Amino acid sequence: MHCSVKILCMQTAINNQEKAPVFASPTMPELLQLLEEKDHIIEERNQFIAEQQKLLKLLEEKLRLAKLQRFGSSSEKWTPKLGQSLK
Repeated sequence: MHCSVKILCMQTAINNQEKAPVFASPTMPELLQLLEEKDHIIEERNQFIAEQQKLLKLLEEKLRLAKLQRFGSSSEKWTPKLGQSLK
């Protein structure tokens, strides 16, 4: 008896499920419009990526120059005779 109640509940649940609405296929002009929008979004993202790459290169160069300034040969002198740093 327990199994029949369970089966009845499952059948009721299946019957009560909402069916997904059926949509009409997009028309050719709608597809073309979507394609243009997609291309526009891709172009905007490509421009953003290019700007970010330029900024990254600039920051990398600034970091390189800062390291040279901080750790470059002019900031610290080494003499082989003394084996120590002079400032």
